[in-house]
Amino acid sequence: MEDLKLFEAINKIELTDLERGLVNEQIDNLFSSFDSLSLIDTTDTIPLVSVIDVSNVMREDIVSQSVSRETLLLNAHTTNEEYFEIPRIL
Repeated sequence: MEDLKLFEAINKIELTDLERGLVNEQIDNLFSSFDSLSLIDTTDTIPLVSVIDVSNVMREDIVSQSVSRETLLLNAHTTNEEYFEIPRIL
């Protein structure tokens, strides 16, 4: 119950006693489900990082011609020397 009150405080919510009872019951059911998983024999199971076969696809790093800074800055509403200048948000 104390953990649930801490959860309420952290999330700035307030549960009624009835709601706390329901949440505690749901948490108990969840932990019971986890306990039943511990009964499964996983001795010969290979640990997985992903359920699909994933490999990094790397491409060759090739230097190519790029758009010049001056050309890019021509499209800017306002600039500050060599940089785009944008309005302050905050």
